[in-house]
Amino acid sequence: MQFVYVEKFNGPLKVNQLFSLIDAADLYGLSAMKNEALKELGDILSPTNIVELYQFAIVSYFPQNI
Repeated sequence: MQFVYVEKFNGPLKVNQLFSLIDAADLYGLSAMKNEALKELGDILSPTNIVELYQFAIVSYFPQNI
């Protein structure tokens, strides 16, 4: 939760960590944290993790489809 105080993440984060931060930011209404996590996610996006990103999007934003 260091982000709440300094508005940046401490070190490089893994894709699943960014997903968790996006969920937490949604839960607590922390739009700056969500935007930063999305930016970080965009920076590390690659062909190897695009499927993981797609699965996260489906589960997080369309849970009724599961």
